[in-house]
Amino acid sequence: MNIFFINPPFERYGGLKGHGGKATPLNLCYLSAYLKKYSKTKPVINLVDAEAEGLSFEKIVEIVVPNEPDIIAMTAPTPVVSNCFEIAKLLKNNLNNCKIVLGGPHPSIFPKETLENKEIDFCVIGEGELVFCELVDTLYELKNTNDLELTKKRL
Repeated sequence: MNIFFINPPFERYGGLKGHGGKATPLNLCYLSAYLKKYSKTKPVINLVDAEAEGLSFEKIVEIVVPNEPDIIAMTAPTPVVSNCFEIAKLLKNNLNNCKIVLGGPHPSIFPKETLENKEIDFCVIGEGELVFCELVDTLYELKNTNDLELTKKRL
């Protein structure tokens, strides 16, 4: 599985200067480390820290799309959730079978509302390591089988 983690831009798109997410996105690093250790899929993992790098939405698309990821996962604090939705829309317009997953504070508090956005395929609620790893492994199994019973059982 080819997985891209994205820390979305905050300051560039309406956030308060000096109040963005310039710290290392430890949540995405934890997820990455957990997947590398426990996932059955042997994932290829990439991290795009759009906030730290000052990337535009278009630049994120330029970086991600050529790599044809299977899964794109974004951290979504409420102040940047609209940015996550816009990035998801742009990526879905350019990628055919890619699944988009949001995790973090906003989807944990508002999962139904988050999933009303048609570009978002899954939300991870709360601490994500176990759930996201299981989701990755399940999507991998589904990608490599046409077993309808597995689909019913796992999702």
